[in-house]
Amino acid sequence: MPNDRSTTSTGAPNAASYTDNGDGTVTDKVTGLMWQQATSGPYNWTEAAAHCPSLTLAGHNDWRLPAWIELLSLLDYSIVSDETKPMVNATYFPTAVSNAYWTSTPMDSTPPSQWSVDTHWSSGSLDASTSLGYTMCVR
Repeated sequence: MPNDRSTTSTGAPNAASYTDNGDGTVTDKVTGLMWQQATSGPYNWTEAAAHCPSLTLAGHNDWRLPAWIELLSLLDYSIVSDETKPMVNATYFPTAVSNAYWTSTPMDSTPPSQWSVDTHWSSGSLDASTSLGYTMCVR
């Protein structure tokens, strides 16, 4: 049964509001995006980019790696991070880790790099595609 409790993030333009769909997914009621509830990885970027389209979850097979801005929307600036506690809502994303998560947003650089979102430092960062990071797929 879905859980429609809303949460509020301080400093965000719109208060965060999620629904736990009870099937391994969470719907963000502000953006309309459906997220994989469990963290996957670690992967290098190529592995992460292949993982999401191959995922079948909650009867859906149109999962993808999120864009940088989409993943940033999950950061909750009211949470004070430490080494083990990521700045995402642990009620809705209980397996989230305090680390870098891959996005589909490329950065023109040498060597090739991708934008990631670091849930420990609450920021975007640029990582070499060979670095290891985590994923939360979106649709």
